[in-house]
Amino acid sequence: MDIKFPIVSVVTITYGQENFIIDNLKGVLMQEFEGEIEYIIANDASPDKTEEVIKEFLTKNPVPENFTIRYKRHEKNKGMLGNFFWALKTAKGKYIALCDGDDYWTDSNKLQRQVDFLEKNEAYGLVHTQTNFIKINKNQIIKKTKTDRRNNSFENLIYKNNIATLTTVFRRNLFLKYFEEVQPESKKSWVAADLPMWLWFSLHSKIFYMDENTSLYRVIAGSASNPSKSETYLNFIKSRYTIRLFFLKNYFPNPNLEKFILKDYLKDAEFHAVKSKDKEVLKLISENEDNSFKKFYLKLMIRSIKTPLSNLFRDIYRLHKKM
Repeated sequence: MDIKFPIVSVVTITYGQENFIIDNLKGVLMQEFEGEIEYIIANDASPDKTEEVIKEFLTKNPVPENFTIRYKRHEKNKGMLGNFFWALKTAKGKYIALCDGDDYWTDSNKLQRQVDFLEKNEAYGLVHTQTNFIKINKNQIIKKTKTDRRNNSFENLIYKNNIATLTTVFRRNLFLKYFEEVQPESKKSWVAADLPMWLWFSLHSKIFYMDENTSLYRVIAGSASNPSKSETYLNFIKSRYTIRLFFLKNYFPNPNLEKFILKDYLKDAEFHAVKSKDKEVLKLISENEDNSFKKFYLKLMIRSIKTPLSNLFRDIYRLHKKM
């Protein structure tokens, strides 16, 4: 008796990725899967030729019979999170796989192995793998990541998110429950969509790490996870802290973990808060600073935040940091 595999929805969100999207298309369409694949490509009103590149590729290259491609170009830009949630809510498959437009899969059996695992292991809600990465610069050398992705408990994910989004396959019904309960669209300070999902999943199912390299992640300056401006990066750090604190307060109260994430937040935020003179974060750093010299100059910087003196106190503070 033949096994009938469930439909899998592959979700790709894209914006301004005309130079990368073909690799994504090839990586998805090469999947050797014994079932139906719904391939959702959500173009967030790209200002470049992303749409032309996608349409030309799909016209010139045969699409496997088990694929149904659902391409959508939004008339107005929804923003990364808006586009992401729109695409996920559109998905119809029993399982959802993610791969953003500037990333791509390198293993043609990726989906089959991951779905096989989830079909046989009901207790698991998500399966992910290892990935390589490449920095988009002059050399563009592909590097093997050294990140250990084996530990996926809630506490491990609070300490560090080791799940590479482009490698994931998860149960759609689990996502729908998460979306209804947490209502991430209403969390305006959250600039990351994946971390809160993984934290919630880890509390409501098991997560499995498959020790295989299946994909390639592009590190691009100015992207959401690798911003180039201090203000933007500071917002990313704030978001990560806010997300982790939300789950500790509402799902897994733990004073020690709360102390850790605050310390981790301030350590990561300090350079960018000083550079951009973010009064709110500087005040928080000052309140948790033990060094009296640093505390003194932080307070001076905060008090003079809108005057030229603030730059002087900032430079003195930085000089002390180097000593």
